[in-house]
Amino acid sequence: MAHAQQLPSIESLSESYVACVQSAFVRRLDDFGASNLPQATERAFFDCQLEEDALYTTAVASSPGNTQAIALVRAAVEQLKGTSNNSWFWRFCLS
Repeated sequence: MAHAQQLPSIESLSESYVACVQSAFVRRLDDFGASNLPQATERAFFDCQLEEDALYTTAVASSPGNTQAIALVRAAVEQLKGTSNNSWFWRFCLS
């Protein structure tokens, strides 16, 4: 139990991941331009792979054998990636 308490929280890692995606998207938008939003988005998620991996690792380490925690993290990441095709996502990243 003491080990699990030393891990960063899933919530803080989630916030870090979202902030990473926002920042990376703005950088990639500068690289690719507004005319290529899908490529800028894809690269932003790729740039944040380490943060995404940290979320999964923390979910596994904090709840060994608890597939529900892992599934929740995976669903949240996939939802963020899935909504990247919506216009609100672009406004969110640029705000």
